[in-house]
Amino acid sequence: MLKVHNPESLTAAILQAVQSSQARLVHRLHCLLWVAHGYSCRKVAQWFGYDAKTLERWLHAFVQGELEEKPAGRRPALNSAQMAQLAEELKNSPKALGYSSQTWTGKLLAEHLERRYRLVLSLRQCQRLLGKLRQD
Repeated sequence: MLKVHNPESLTAAILQAVQSSQARLVHRLHCLLWVAHGYSCRKVAQWFGYDAKTLERWLHAFVQGELEEKPAGRRPALNSAQMAQLAEELKNSPKALGYSSQTWTGKLLAEHLERRYRLVLSLRQCQRLLGKLRQD
């Protein structure tokens, strides 16, 4: 009989392997298969370290045709076309766009986003966005 000598590290490795969105979906379907074979949501949840309500939610979503993996986090403030346009704008000096400053700052970017895209972002968000666009 096969004996697992370090179940904690095996468990950690398996959990890491199911981190991709496709693998997570397959894992959820696998859990639901156990429920379909007559095991309770509570029992399957216990096996895999979930709350029974989580499996009930997955089951409900599957029945409704909504189990597919959704992207994590918030939707971006600017769509990809707007982001590409902004990246092009930031390649130029702010003077070229009618501003008095010679360099882009978080504060100036916030002003530009509000004027051009009607988007209000915090100073810190604008600073991060400037950094991101400069890297690309």
